[in-house]
Amino acid sequence: AYEVLCLHTKSKPGLVVSLKKCIPIGSGLGGGSSDAASFLLGVNRLLNLKLGPKALLRLGAQVGSDVPFFIEDTAFALVEGRGEKLQKLDCKRGYFFVIVSFKKGFPTKKMYEDLDRKSRQPVSLTSVRANVKLCASLLNHQKLTQAKRFFRNDFLPVAEEKLSRISKVIRAWSQQDIPCLMSGSGSSVFA
Repeated sequence: AYEVLCLHTKSKPGLVVSLKKCIPIGSGLGGGSSDAASFLLGVNRLLNLKLGPKALLRLGAQVGSDVPFFIEDTAFALVEGRGEKLQKLDCKRGYFFVIVSFKKGFPTKKMYEDLDRKSRQPVSLTSVRANVKLCASLLNHQKLTQAKRFFRNDFLPVAEEKLSRISKVIRAWSQQDIPCLMSGSGSSVFA
């Protein structure tokens, strides 16, 4: 994020940055992406760079695919492309989550490589968009059981091959009719 910012501003501000990781590395919870987004937002404010939202989103997309989501001021969004195309979704209901995080993490880059090696069915983006919007609407109306049929994570089969405990946690919650899914490229599972 620092390098991208220096290239964009054509300057090299002298900064000392300290980062304390609280989100487990390789957990699929967006820790690195949110750190990068927070850095860009914080330095923009601290140094009064006057970078607007569009410029920050572009810079974030250069850093990583999930960074723009954390730059945008939203809790729910349909994200497409490399992460630079965001459409905010209205999903304001308060839910709480339980997250199971494993010591074994999965580097996102490696997960994409493994996913690409597996044969995948072509996905209809029109169908995905409609499903995401329908899911958000159901969540807004507290229809969690109906919404869970739209929960999907293409990384799950790849992750299950690497760590069978993911399947056990999902199966245990599913047997109790608790909506759950693996987060991001894994390895955390949420309900």
